[in-house]
Amino acid sequence: TLTAGVVSSLITVEMQDAGGNPINTTTNRTITLTKSSAGGVFRDAADTANITTIILPAGASSTNYLYHDTVAGSPTITNAAPGLTPATQTETVKAAAAAMVRVETLANGAGTIVPAQSITAGNSLTVYAITRDAFSNFVANVAADAWLLPTKTGGVGDGDLAPAGDSKSAVFTGHLTGTATVRAASGALPPTDSGTLTVLPAFASKLVITTGAQLLTAGVSSGVITVQLQDTLGNPANNTSNRVITLTSS
Repeated sequence: TLTAGVVSSLITVEMQDAGGNPINTTTNRTITLTKSSAGGVFRDAADTANITTIILPAGASSTNYLYHDTVAGSPTITNAAPGLTPATQTETVKAAAAAMVRVETLANGAGTIVPAQSITAGNSLTVYAITRDAFSNFVANVAADAWLLPTKTGGVGDGDLAPAGDSKSAVFTGHLTGTATVRAASGALPPTDSGTLTVLPAFASKLVITTGAQLLTAGVSSGVITVQLQDTLGNPANNTSNRVITLTSS
């Protein structure tokens, strides 16, 4: 088992007969090294250079090299030489230590950083605290030390973000219009916030007189009275078509 970014111990490739017995080559043989991982490279036995082939020298039955990979997973390495059956081996590459914490779309590491998006007032979005190593391999869905809205505008407030009981996720709910970004804090790990979440008004549902009651003098007109179209949460909502407002008094 390898750790992402850390070179393997020596890997030995050996020439054998059909019965599995080591057999010395009588001439120098070039062994081609290939791998299934885009993040993998082969290194010479002294760990001084990347290689794609090695020489099995005349009189020897085996030779050595190293392998280095930055992508967590189960890559297959293949060693091939003309006239011989290729040798294959599946390695296991695990993530390195956590190097960052990001606000992502899925708990299992298969998601992405939460992108900028619009949320209609009354709707919610669940986000997750994800740690990754220096190569962006998934480490864990961690319990955040704190969930924050580091940037806020308009009517968005800290109460719009509700951490789950285990602090591994949080739910952002749009109430009043405005914008925010979400951050998960985990120790000293550098955070990557979500994209900007923009809360938009929901469908218009009511009329509200937004100016205060006035003390009038008989025969004198009032100051301007403003009536506003709002959604159920009190956000101003733009009218989508002409509306006739009927005015009555007691």
